[in-house]
Amino acid sequence: MDEITNFIEYYTSDDAERQKMSDTLLDYMLDVYQEPEKHVYFRREPDLINVRVDGMPEFKIAPSEIEKYTKQFLQLKYVVHVG
Repeated sequence: MDEITNFIEYYTSDDAERQKMSDTLLDYMLDVYQEPEKHVYFRREPDLINVRVDGMPEFKIAPSEIEKYTKQFLQLKYVVHVG
């Protein structure tokens, strides 16, 4: 949205046209745009759980912590995969 707003500012210096374009962008974002799904993968290894999160480096946790991490990612609206 920021990139499009910057383009609108660049495209026109007419305040009425700029406002109309900004209003249209806001209507679009509210009606059509959906946040892409975010995924987290928990993979069991012999002694640890390997955690892979979209857009983050992998890390490992103790098996006793999987429930805590699962709840936190669910609260953050992630799709959780346990395997």
